[in-house]
Amino acid sequence: MLDNGTDDTRDSSCLRDVIFDCGLLRELWRECLIGVAILDKDGKFLFVNPSFCEIVEYSEVELQDRNFQSITHPDDVESDTKLAAQTSGNQREKYYMVKRYITKRGRVVTAKLFVNPIKRDGEFVYFLSQIIELKDIPNAPTPQYQVATPAIKNHWKAFAALGAYVVTEIILKLTDN
Repeated sequence: MLDNGTDDTRDSSCLRDVIFDCGLLRELWRECLIGVAILDKDGKFLFVNPSFCEIVEYSEVELQDRNFQSITHPDDVESDTKLAAQTSGNQREKYYMVKRYITKRGRVVTAKLFVNPIKRDGEFVYFLSQIIELKDIPNAPTPQYQVATPAIKNHWKAFAALGAYVVTEIILKLTDN
């Protein structure tokens, strides 16, 4: 639930309607080449874009009945959950990690995950996750030897920060009455 400071409280379905009333955002969401997901504090998927669905091989409807822990490789669940809790608890500004997802067909997919909190008045509201499947990055090292040069790390950080900032600002402005 999102309290926008008035007596009107919107649930995730109302938020979806407000977000997608903006035609440009709807197009960006649908056509974005990387996976994007908005999750609640417990890691439950509220909405995902088609690129994320393609990465994990689940439909949007199927993912809305799941949380990120249920599709994360068992060896990565603890670290991702810990970082998420620190981020939602204001102990960490944001995080990124290389992690593995288990797809609907049981394949293991390695991806770079960038997570930013969406906050209202300094309080955590949602997670904004951006996911890049590593096979899609030209000359990406093999997952077990994932080493990024400082230049690549800075590029990924800047890309994630820009996307998070733009989407966060749009969401907060559209949900403000």
